[in-house]
Amino acid sequence: GEEFYRDRLAGRTMLVFGGSYGIGGDLARIAREYGANVYALGRSTTGTHVENPDHVDEAFAAAYAETGRIDFVVNTAGVLRIGRLDRADNATVREAMEVNYLAPVNIARTSYKYLAETGGQLLLFTSSSYTRGRAEYSLYSS
Repeated sequence: GEEFYRDRLAGRTMLVFGGSYGIGGDLARIAREYGANVYALGRSTTGTHVENPDHVDEAFAAAYAETGRIDFVVNTAGVLRIGRLDRADNATVREAMEVNYLAPVNIARTSYKYLAETGGQLLLFTSSSYTRGRAEYSLYSS
């Protein structure tokens, strides 16, 4: 119940990339309710672009400087550009690859030293779209 979650989250630090709204926003809100120090990061709220390694590094450094620990890192950030792959321009393809693939890899790599210190956990959200064969979802599902 509630005591279980409070025991595991109270006083701990969580970074949520893609934490402005949706799954990430809900997760950030719930973790705060259980006493976690939550850094909800996103383009629209904090100007954090997950595809920019400097932004990711800065987010980790700021949270660590303020709390002295990082216990949980979550990534729910992603872009969905629906359309035919043969009509997608290079910028659209690049954005999808940087945000949906390279950013989670970079977040995972950056989180390692912080999570190793606390025995923390990393959670990377993906999509089930790759299993569904949806028309015009090629970039998102790849």
